Amino acid sequence: MSATAFKFGFWSTVAAFVAAVAYGIPQLMQVANLLHDPWDRILIFAPSLVLAPCFVLAMVGLHVTAPAQKQVWSLAALTLAIMYAVHVSIVSMSRSSAS
Repeated sequence: MSATAFKFGFWSTVAAFVAAVAYGIPQLMQVANLLHDPWDRILIFAPSLVLAPCFVLAMVGLHVTAPAQKQVWSLAALTLAIMYAVHVSIVSMSRSSAS
């Protein structure tokens, strides 16, 4: 495994984690009635749009660094991550345009 591939995967995973936390905190704030429109939508949808591509890149890093005998599973994970990113992007854009 190359150091570049490892660093790529590591930092992509860190970015996905930060985006997931940035998504979760406004969710909790909205439930606690601390966020109101339009900030609730902005602070929830923006990290969601960042999380999706970061997660795909993290799966790319996983696939590249996985042992050859396990790459079939990492490729399946990458495929599902791409499907997730497309779905989230479409839903987020359709929700923001419907408002």
